[in-house]
Amino acid sequence: LTLSLPYSDATSATWWFDGLPHTVISIQGLRRAPEIGHMTAERSAGDHLFSVFDRLPEHTVMVLTLTARPQDATRNHVALVKRAAVGDSAEAALTREDATRVEREMAAGNKLYPLGMAFYMRGDSPDNLRERVNQLHALLLANGLQPIGREGDLLGLDSYLRNLPMAYDPAFDRKSRRSRLVFSRHIANLLPVYGRSRGTGHPGLVFFNRGAEPLVFDPLHPDDRKKNAHMLILGPTGAGKSALLVYLLQQMMAIHRPRIFIIEAGGAFTLLGQHFKHHGISVNQVTLNPGSDVSLPPFADALTLLDRERRIRLASDPEAIPESEDEEEGGEGPGRDVLGEMEIAARIMITGGDEREDARMTRADRLLIRNAILLAATTVSQRGGDQVLTRDVVAALNAQGQEPTLPDHRRHRATEMADGMALFCSGLAGDFFDRPGSPWPEVDVTLVEMGVLAREGYEDQLTVAYTAMMSHINQLVERHQSDGRPTLVVTDEGHIITTNPLLARYVVKITKMWR
Repeated sequence: LTLSLPYSDATSATWWFDGLPHTVISIQGLRRAPEIGHMTAERSAGDHLFSVFDRLPEHTVMVLTLTARPQDATRNHVALVKRAAVGDSAEAALTREDATRVEREMAAGNKLYPLGMAFYMRGDSPDNLRERVNQLHALLLANGLQPIGREGDLLGLDSYLRNLPMAYDPAFDRKSRRSRLVFSRHIANLLPVYGRSRGTGHPGLVFFNRGAEPLVFDPLHPDDRKKNAHMLILGPTGAGKSALLVYLLQQMMAIHRPRIFIIEAGGAFTLLGQHFKHHGISVNQVTLNPGSDVSLPPFADALTLLDRERRIRLASDPEAIPESEDEEEGGEGPGRDVLGEMEIAARIMITGGDEREDARMTRADRLLIRNAILLAATTVSQRGGDQVLTRDVVAALNAQGQEPTLPDHRRHRATEMADGMALFCSGLAGDFFDRPGSPWPEVDVTLVEMGVLAREGYEDQLTVAYTAMMSHINQLVERHQSDGRPTLVVTDEGHIITTNPLLARYVVKITKMWR
């Protein structure tokens, strides 16, 4: 067991093994009744959450030695103490009361056993060992355990040997008197069996709890979730949020091989995409920069609105439009609200994501936008087109601005909204949102880097791009919802994406539908 001959130092109650000092700290007794999970359960202390075990000095080993003593012998001992407490003094009266309470507890099944408790400690040097012993004393005293000081423990060297596994002999305790009678309920509270969670047992994501046990769960396993699985990762700058996402995505890909869509800003997942591609996983990496051949027309699905059933859902007066985008709070709804999604995208383009501009938007304005989207879809369908572009919706709004049946203020408002949306028909915004888009390839991993849109001043274009990508993802999910293969949608740097209140409503809408 050792590489050199052990020796002891009686003056410091220290054993030396291979040049390192060891000692044992015996517990004299309990200062108060221990709570459930007294040593290993996590508890709040101010802003911190920890267990007593977490705070033990390094290389500390706790020893609990319970002696299975017959209860009749223990009852006789308690009765003897009770009979000896004679007299009218306060001490005698308290002793009789305590003995009576002990007898009642034992009668109720809370048995009383001798319990010895000690802590083995090791240090790198005598000074280091002394420092760790002082830390242990302070910790134990604060948690209701009374240790015996090394200077006052006359049996320190002997206790080190007596508490070793398979070396304890109850007969010696008659002389050393290190054990104390403790209720079985309190013994259970002291035992290190109240641990931390180890998860669900389904190894999808593997972590470790603070007791170094594997903690596993699988958000894609049907037994680990009720409906859809959502995750929000929060942390300060540099905490490792993106690195954690990389770790999680690698595990999910290894176990389930899902379709993965990653929307990010900053290039944190570029190497992950290359890693996936190196291992035979198909990857489509897209960066939204000037000159990149990427088109994200937000109204590409408008032709689907020409179904008779969808047109019936469109009311002819603004009072029939729901007051809130979230009128189905808590429900899943019958399906995807394509027109509602496009209306949100149009409002962002018209207002530029400005809250003051959006506050001017009335219910009648929303009706104009919806009718313009339907009119644009009808016009494109009549000329044989296959996609509705932003310029088509702008033309429809301008057409409503010339509609003689509308009041002057409504025609003026339609023209004003058309001018606002026309900003997305030229320049960089036109390249992204006013060109026919081709279907993205169906691959295992789609990685979209926001590029220039993540910079300051492009918030409105970033928001529209995000809604267009979510719409594309939704089409794919709907098309493959019955094939059994899961789809993961990851948004990194979410604070950049979701700062627009309109977009937050859109995300809530589409994720509720994804359930």
